[in-house]
Amino acid sequence: MVRSGRRVAAWPNAYRWVDPMGIALTGKDPNLLPMLCKVMVGGLVLAPGVGEAYSARDENGLLVGFLVFSLPGQLLFLSEKSRAQGYYDYVNMLAPEAKEFL
Repeated sequence: MVRSGRRVAAWPNAYRWVDPMGIALTGKDPNLLPMLCKVMVGGLVLAPGVGEAYSARDENGLLVGFLVFSLPGQLLFLSEKSRAQGYYDYVNMLAPEAKEFL
């Protein structure tokens, strides 16, 4: 994110306390955000037929952006092949009250 010619770090500090979904899915524990992202990306990209990923690189090969999405008719963690990418380990890290959102 760039504002007024200077780079503003949008991740992870700003995201931790503003996004209601991030708060709900981590049980208000911002330390779980990296693991949540890993599990979500893994569930979409590593499970065949669930999702796809694309990246954008500059002329030097530096990653400048990426897109990860579920394919039509697929939902993240609906299938066992998606959940097998770390979902159960992540759920075990959550506080009991946070598990009701998953």
